[in-house]
Amino acid sequence: MAEILIFDVETTGIKPERDQIIELCVQGGIQVNSPSKTWRIKPSVPISPAAEKVHGISMDDLRDCPSFADVANEIREYFE
Repeated sequence: MAEILIFDVETTGIKPERDQIIELCVQGGIQVNSPSKTWRIKPSVPISPAAEKVHGISMDDLRDCPSFADVANEIREYFE
């Protein structure tokens, strides 16, 4: 078990009442070779132009990705 989990999130925007996670990266530990996992997630709301400009992820990039509901259990298990 890792002593620390580092995670990075990309979203559809900055409004928590509306926006959604579109990419979640989790790394177990701080070493260069620490295990990591990345999920790309298809949102149900559009990505704001400002957010897309920051992270470079478009709706087209996520066309074939699963929804958050489809990966939620896997993400929960990774954090456990």
